[in-house]
Amino acid sequence: MVTTIKPDTPLRQRTDHVHRPRAIHPGTPLPFGVHLRNGGAQFSLFSRNAVKVFLLFFGSPADNHPVATIKLNPNHYRTGDIWHVWVEGVKAGQYYAYRIEGPYRPRHGHRFNKHKVILDPY
Repeated sequence: MVTTIKPDTPLRQRTDHVHRPRAIHPGTPLPFGVHLRNGGAQFSLFSRNAVKVFLLFFGSPADNHPVATIKLNPNHYRTGDIWHVWVEGVKAGQYYAYRIEGPYRPRHGHRFNKHKVILDPY
């Protein structure tokens, strides 16, 4: 499955140094983290209890809002407990993070908050 990414902000608001992702593919679940390969980047994240995962791209570390967001469909971008995607056009220096949705049950160790931006744990 190939998906085109829709920007969150108009192109005129973007900075010139932002690497604009063009298309995405499921990629592979391993290795964890982000790895540059084949003209893009492979992202992989473990979360057993997540129900939605969004990959966010930022123009700079000071940005409050992403310039592009990829919603990972679990039917295509999840293998077991691993969420993964390969994104064409991502280069070294790209700022990114995740937004992860799931249950909020602190007594069971689940503290998902869809309003929080999560840095890559790897």
